[in-house]
Amino acid sequence: MNLSISPRGFTCRNFIGDGGSHREVTALLAPIRIEEKDKTMIAWGCSLGRCCYFPHCRYSRIYNVFEGGSSRKVEEVIAPILKPNG
Repeated sequence: MNLSISPRGFTCRNFIGDGGSHREVTALLAPIRIEEKDKTMIAWGCSLGRCCYFPHCRYSRIYNVFEGGSSRKVEEVIAPILKPNG
């Protein structure tokens, strides 16, 4: 079976960077091939996922750390990032 799956660029309006800077960015969603034993799976990854702290995006760093981003613990962790003391 042949599948043609291509990356897709998009405008993200929910990107939150270090220090809580919320801004609009252009990102890329790309397919990722994952091979396990006798099967191959296709997942997706965002080009900015590792540096994004938006808690409700499945591709963001903070979402992946806390598997869903909906617990109160997530809010406690990102609060210092979004409102650093200084």
